[in-house]
Amino acid sequence: MSNSTQIPRLADVGILELLRNDDRPTFVLGPADSDTKRLQRPEIVFTNTALDTFLTQHTRRDAFTSWSESLALKSKEHTGEWTFAGRVWTSTLVADTWLVVYCAQALPLGVAQTPERIDASRKSARVTRAGPPTWQILSPSSNEPPEILDWTKFDVPGVSSHIRFIKDFDWSSTPLGPIESWPDRLSSMVLSICTNPDPRVIVWGEELIMIYNESCALRLGEKHPQAMGRSCAQIYAEIWPQMAELIRPAVMQGKAVRSVKELSFHERNGILEETYWNFVIFPIVGSEGYALGAVDSLVELTRHVISQRRGEVVEKLKEQVSGSGTISDIWHRCLESLEGFPEDVPFALIYSNDDDSASSTSSSWANSMKEYRLHGSLGIDRNNAAIPTSFDVADRESVYGLARACRDAIIGRKTVVLRRQDNSLPADLATAIPGRGWEDPVEAVCVMPVANNASGALAFFILGLNPRRPFNEESLQFAHNLRDVLTKSSTLLGQAKFEEIHDNLATQLKISTLKAARNEDKFTRMAESAPIGICTFRPDGKPLYCNDEYLDLVGVPREYDWKKLWDSSATWRSQVHPEDIEKINIAWRELLEKKKTSAVVEYRVLRPWRSIDKATGSELTGETWLMNNAVTELDDDGNVVYIHAWLHETSVRHYTETLLSNRLQEALETKRASENFMYVC
Repeated sequence: MSNSTQIPRLADVGILELLRNDDRPTFVLGPADSDTKRLQRPEIVFTNTALDTFLTQHTRRDAFTSWSESLALKSKEHTGEWTFAGRVWTSTLVADTWLVVYCAQALPLGVAQTPERIDASRKSARVTRAGPPTWQILSPSSNEPPEILDWTKFDVPGVSSHIRFIKDFDWSSTPLGPIESWPDRLSSMVLSICTNPDPRVIVWGEELIMIYNESCALRLGEKHPQAMGRSCAQIYAEIWPQMAELIRPAVMQGKAVRSVKELSFHERNGILEETYWNFVIFPIVGSEGYALGAVDSLVELTRHVISQRRGEVVEKLKEQVSGSGTISDIWHRCLESLEGFPEDVPFALIYSNDDDSASSTSSSWANSMKEYRLHGSLGIDRNNAAIPTSFDVADRESVYGLARACRDAIIGRKTVVLRRQDNSLPADLATAIPGRGWEDPVEAVCVMPVANNASGALAFFILGLNPRRPFNEESLQFAHNLRDVLTKSSTLLGQAKFEEIHDNLATQLKISTLKAARNEDKFTRMAESAPIGICTFRPDGKPLYCNDEYLDLVGVPREYDWKKLWDSSATWRSQVHPEDIEKINIAWRELLEKKKTSAVVEYRVLRPWRSIDKATGSELTGETWLMNNAVTELDDDGNVVYIHAWLHETSVRHYTETLLSNRLQEALETKRASENFMYVC
């Protein structure tokens, strides 16, 4: 076999791509005879762009030719250091055939370079696509070649619909030109972001043309697909000054930019949404040393930020109403606390039927549950045509939309949502509030009964929601959390008043006996109108009296004869969840044996808790939780004669706490994953 047949082609050696992208001036001489190591043809067969630029700016080409030929004439002294044009050059023989010579010093950034020039007349210098790597170090036992991944230049089967959208896009109509003509730097960056599961967007060229991956498309909302291939200055015209300030340092100064919890507004879900993001913007630097564009790495924090802020609203309300001395004081403090949260509470109204004062008693609980008066308003003018000063929920002919909504809420014992989208929200309430709710028209209003019971509701809490957030399950849960604070506070206040009445009643009973008809009648009327369950037990556990609310809470149908139901063979304990029986027994023993005067225990009953998610229409289920407060009545010898108990439901609080806990865990996991990603990067 002759030597000519043993000479490998330069393209087959596998170094051309490396030399081509090297920023050091480099050329190749050859080939050499594999036996003598002498160059048979002392010709330059390859030059990279850095060398062409160097020759243009720093020396004469004829001088370079003479010097390179002198290297070729040397026999075996191919490996070493040489000097030319004031620079140090290193030469080495590759594959015993090709003499590779490169400058040990790279060209400075910003030096203009010309495209690579290869003499096509020389077959030995022709560049062809190298074969695929074998990756034997990763798969020693596999002979299967790797797949071609560059879908910008090759027809790669099985790509996603989003990649197909990018590939089929008419790029020739954009400043970028046809996708086949894209520079390698742009193609490689597009390939990179499209394999990333997190939102990524490239802005390229002087026009800052947008190219983004599938995850980013999902977050662009209505801006996709028209954003593809368009300038981000056009797509984000409404916030362009803000966005330009973020991009400018990356493309003008080559500085990476990090922005945490950046507020921006995006058209999604049919509204201009309030959104929050973590941005990391870094430049894409070309071979000339200048930025060609930038890559934006995005992590959306909207749910976390909004959830955290809404939690602050709830906590502030709890703090404000905790020291209320009257029911009216609760309503007043509620509106006062919501004043400081204009984004999430554009407006709020409270209608009540109480007229208590600092000296009032629980008689307000026995008032008519039909007439409701406007107690106070926040954000919206009390003279608004849509806001009645008072209404009767029993009036079926009422023209007021709020009155009808309140009647539906109290009958269905549910939250009624009025929305501009379905025209259920009165036009006068779908209004922009100066200085609140981003000054956008309110899109959704929640009408909620407070302390709802068999006799009616103590009040109605009407809440306008953030117009720059979509109405969903989280929005509804936020409204319910606020309502539950009011319900708990008013219930506990009514409970405290009941205790006061009970103590007074107990004193009277000791004077005039338990069977005094007048006192018994007073107690019964008060108990039947109370928004909590009330029951009186003998020490052996048999009930002497239960109001309807108590029967509803424990899950006993009202039409049953509870006195017969709760005989010796079927005590009230049969309605308690088996896992919580011991809680009841411990509390009972403390009252009877340890002579404690009161006990509080929270437990579950067998009756399941059900509700309807108004945002999705889906059914919410869970366990029914009850809070039982009990006090003892003693005779003159200190023996327990009766145990009086009052009961209210806490199922919503438990469901909410579980939901918030799960959401918090999800947020922490997302944050942890984001931090891990940033650490890896």
